[in-house]
Parts: sequence; C-alpha cells; structure tokens
Amino acid sequence: MADPAHLHQVLQNLLDNAIKYNRKGGSVRIHGRRLPDGFALVSISDTGIGIYEEDLPLLFQQFH
Repeated sequence: MADPAHLHQVLQNLLDNAIKYNRKGGSVRIHGRRLPDGFALVSISDTGIGIYEEDLPLLFQQFH
C-alpha cells in the first residue's frame, strides 16, 4: 500500500534525475512487475555516470 501522491512524486523524481544526469544520447529504462506476495517491484536505470563514491554517504540526506 502506498499513498498515490507520494508514490507519484518518488517515481517522478527518480525519472527526472535519470534523465537530467544521463549522458547525451543515453537511455533510461523502466521495469516493473507484481510480485507473488502482492508487492510491486519497480526499477529505473540509466546510462549516466552514476554517483561518485565520495557522495554515497549523502545519498539519503535531504537536498543532496
């Protein structure tokens, strides 16, 4: 169960970042499936450079 507005915001942010930080001519892939336990699995991947290792500790801090 998820709040539709918050879920939409999270997915929109992930997609925006995948596009914004991708390389020119890169691609963004979205994959989703329903799991047997009723949960959903959604993955978004892109061909950008990724996150620098020194920035990983900041990953889940607001506004980073």
